[in-house]
Amino acid sequence: MFTHEQERQTDRLKRLRSMHLPIHVSRTAWRTLGFLLLLTVAELLVAINQPLAGLIVHGATLVALLLQAALINQPELRNFFLALTLAPLIRLISLLMPLKLFATVYWYLIVAVPLFAAAFLAARTAGITRQMIGLVRSPLWPQLLISLSGFALGYVEYQILRPAPLVSALRLELIWLPALILVVATGFLEELIFRGLMQSAATPPLGHYAIPYIAAVFAVLHLSYRSAWDFLFVFGVALLFGYLVQRTHSILGVTLAHGLINVMLYLIFPFILAAPTTAQGLVSTVTPAPTAGNTLAVAATLPARSSTPTVRLEVSPTASAAQLVARATLQPTSTPTPQPTPTFTLQPTSSPQATPTPQPTPTSTAAACAGALPARLAVGQPAEAVVGINLRQEPDNKARVITVYEAGARVAVVGGPECVPSNGVDYLWWQVRLADGTSGWSLEGSIVRNRYYLAPVP
Repeated sequence: MFTHEQERQTDRLKRLRSMHLPIHVSRTAWRTLGFLLLLTVAELLVAINQPLAGLIVHGATLVALLLQAALINQPELRNFFLALTLAPLIRLISLLMPLKLFATVYWYLIVAVPLFAAAFLAARTAGITRQMIGLVRSPLWPQLLISLSGFALGYVEYQILRPAPLVSALRLELIWLPALILVVATGFLEELIFRGLMQSAATPPLGHYAIPYIAAVFAVLHLSYRSAWDFLFVFGVALLFGYLVQRTHSILGVTLAHGLINVMLYLIFPFILAAPTTAQGLVSTVTPAPTAGNTLAVAATLPARSSTPTVRLEVSPTASAAQLVARATLQPTSTPTPQPTPTFTLQPTSSPQATPTPQPTPTSTAAACAGALPARLAVGQPAEAVVGINLRQEPDNKARVITVYEAGARVAVVGGPECVPSNGVDYLWWQVRLADGTSGWSLEGSIVRNRYYLAPVP
């Protein structure tokens, strides 16, 4: 005789069998959640400037996934864990490769080369065909409509992050190659990996949970931006792209949309949405000069009054920051009568001795900015841009960008420093003046990237 509780358990097992659910479904869920948790911990460690600890956790996650793929008997789970190994591999490659030797725009391309090879090997080992990935012909117009969403999505993400542009000016000869790199190395590669390989491999074992799970993995890999709003935004976009791929069976539209998001985010919106502002009360008109190096010519005028002379300020666009030549010409209302000027010659009895100029030292404000890289600059000394740097209106990562000056540009440090915390990290800002007279605020460096952006000039 069965008790009432035994009958209930028997009925539950019958219902499970009728639904064709495997007995190991609970174990699979715990495994997948465990791997997601490990990825999250690793990315959080990287985000709080503990890259070595993050590398260790990512490496352990990769090894655990490979062991699961090698030891498990179910082919569907084996293929899923094999495809999931690409998630920690992305971060391991990006952190271990010597990217600082190259310009920032080429980082995406350098990281993409081994990832393309890894994605090809994973698909071939798991038996994932190009039809399963979404590399198929599809009606063109729906895919083009999907791709156009990149404009709106790129605008939203720019308002969240406001990153520095990857180029120094919005000119076709400067942006066409970076745009192509972003479309191929971020748009196509990431959609191939996440919506193509991972989502197709996750659908058999996870069912309708596959899309949100892969979206969560994709969003976790964006935790290094340290923005809760960006995490939610990326998760929502990943959900949208996942459902669109499931519906259309093609990654073409989301690939173009993804690439367009990054093109707008890093190449277009930093220039057209961050309008130049006036510097030190002068009304400035900035136009790109036709010479190389993005030299800027600035014509600055002061409003004239009827009772005072007109002042015309001429700035040499080719002068360095330490040797900036400014010529102010007064134009009075009447011509003064020239007065005879006595002339005389001074013969020095001895050659003047050069007086050594004391080197400026960083102020106490810089020394107190414990969360930033050690200060190497000081007011009154020239500096040189190590990479392309934003010149901002205020010492804030979200302040308006006045302009961008390229690597190798000389600037004069005229103010600061200001220690400004952002997302739990201190940043040291200096007020600098460019060769064309434009003034603004620039970061000295980033402890997150462990890199200086400005270097002192001896």
